[in-house]
Amino acid sequence: MSTKSIFLESTSRTDKNGSHEELTFEKGVNVIVGEPNTGKTRWLETIDFILGDDGTPEEKLGEDIFDKYVSATVSLLIDNRPFVVERRWREPGFKTKIFVNDTAYDIGEFRQLLLERLDIPTLHYPQGSPYSTRTWPELGWRSLVRHLYRRQRLWNDIADKQPESEQHACILQFLGIAEVLFSDEYGELVRKQKEIVDLESRRAHFVETLNEVSREIISEDELGIAVTPAAITLATNRLKAEIDQLNTDRTSFITAAIGQAQQSLPARDAVSQMTEEFATLKEAEKGIAVELERLNSRLADVGAFQKQVDSEISRLERAQKAGDVLANLKVTHCPACDQEVKKPLVAGAECYLCGQDTTTAIAATKEPLKRLEFELDQLKGERKENTELLESLTGKKRSREQNIQDLRNRSARLTELLKPVRVATAAIIPPQVAELDNEIGRRVERTDQLRRIRESLSRREKIAAEIMKIQAQVETLLTDVAKQTLSIDFETASDTLSDFMNEYVSLLKFDKDRMWSQKDIQFNLKKDGFTVRVGRQRWTSQLGGTMVIYFLLSYHYALLKLSIDHASRVPGLLILDFPAEIEGKKVADHENFVMVPFIGLCASEGYGDLQVIAAGSAFDRLTGVHRIEFKKVWAG
Repeated sequence: MSTKSIFLESTSRTDKNGSHEELTFEKGVNVIVGEPNTGKTRWLETIDFILGDDGTPEEKLGEDIFDKYVSATVSLLIDNRPFVVERRWREPGFKTKIFVNDTAYDIGEFRQLLLERLDIPTLHYPQGSPYSTRTWPELGWRSLVRHLYRRQRLWNDIADKQPESEQHACILQFLGIAEVLFSDEYGELVRKQKEIVDLESRRAHFVETLNEVSREIISEDELGIAVTPAAITLATNRLKAEIDQLNTDRTSFITAAIGQAQQSLPARDAVSQMTEEFATLKEAEKGIAVELERLNSRLADVGAFQKQVDSEISRLERAQKAGDVLANLKVTHCPACDQEVKKPLVAGAECYLCGQDTTTAIAATKEPLKRLEFELDQLKGERKENTELLESLTGKKRSREQNIQDLRNRSARLTELLKPVRVATAAIIPPQVAELDNEIGRRVERTDQLRRIRESLSRREKIAAEIMKIQAQVETLLTDVAKQTLSIDFETASDTLSDFMNEYVSLLKFDKDRMWSQKDIQFNLKKDGFTVRVGRQRWTSQLGGTMVIYFLLSYHYALLKLSIDHASRVPGLLILDFPAEIEGKKVADHENFVMVPFIGLCASEGYGDLQVIAAGSAFDRLTGVHRIEFKKVWAG
């Protein structure tokens, strides 16, 4: 075979007592034979569970298997390289782990490992329309297993419970086409085209919203059908003219009012002098406040230093007192024998204990005391200077505070004197001025809104420029994708699958009678999907009962036959779990002849590495197979 294959050598289960049950397989066709409830399906489900199923062991194996056994193992070869794969659902912390040659893997890591060993690329494919908002899901190992393992209860579709888009992606993967069709360039192309659609939608919505907002500010005549830079300019000029006119009217009203009330106002020079004096007072108050703030900061620093000096003086005074006390301490007992030392009657200049001259010792003892007194004198001097500085700063602070209070008192008197002037001024301003001020304010606000709309309108051009930039990238990607897809021959791939499926149904014979009673199978692959017809009808509407089984087996036969193609990604493994009955008829009557084409294929030149494992109730007198018989009915 040209592609890498997977071959199951054996599978085993270990119970709580450490006992093993094992099945061994061979290359070619293996049949597991037994009446219903002898455990055939449970063994196949165990193999499937070991090979990357992410369900719980209770659900996937059944409670009877889960309770009785603690682990299960599959020994397999991938491209003739051995692997021992194990699930240990009873070990704490390893229920969701898969062991490969005793190395623990997460389920996702294990699936990726299988794909890498089989040289099957991981890729993403579109579900439904490539341009839908959904992200492209990954086409992983478990999606492919649906086409390699036919479950007992799922004989209704090419891959039961799998969306058609996923079936399409799996078939293309098996054919070696998917990696070309669903390339990184194609995915990037779709993403860029989605971006363009999204930007165009945003741009249209943005312009629509801007038009709605603008209609509240710009008149119908100015706006026209949609907001434009010209419409904004017209509206801005109109508002500017209205503001100029309102300002002119306001000036006229104020001038007229002042002329009428000129006689009732105080002398203009006196008011000017009081106003200027008031401004001067406020400026002086501000300057003194700044100086006062500096004085407060300086006082805080000097006060903190004064506390440090006082603390240091206190510490030295305590040390001086302790020195006076300790200097007079005498040795009264011998440090060696602890006997009382008696002072000799005749006093001299020698120490009565050691006999040395005491004159120099007394002088040495007084030196540190003199140094201590010197340090104390220095600190006391600093404290005196610091105290004088504090008193000076405090005096300046009181003076500045008094200056501020004087300025505030004078400002308060001026305020009282100017109050009649303000009242009179307010009285002579007519109410029309306030109304004009409101109108001017509204137009100024609208002018500002128009400015913001103009700025927002420029975003439309930015979006358009971004669309153009992405469109240029799309053109390049379209060229690359077109070159790649030119190499994909969907017609030949469709014909190959059709031929292989028709070959299988043609080989179905019982006592020399052909069992396929329908017309030929036509598999039609396209870039965005596939159809399978029997004659001119879709196979799902044309076939029923036994014919469906023949049809699905022909699909599996075609995949196995495809496996020797150098471009295919079929790993050469097929697991079939036949149902007991179809439409009330036992499938056992059909099991032998439906397996004959598979036996012949495995015996053909170039197909020696294929492996088929089929579970059924009969396979009576079937030759050329490895037979595994179950006779004991499973009792749980």
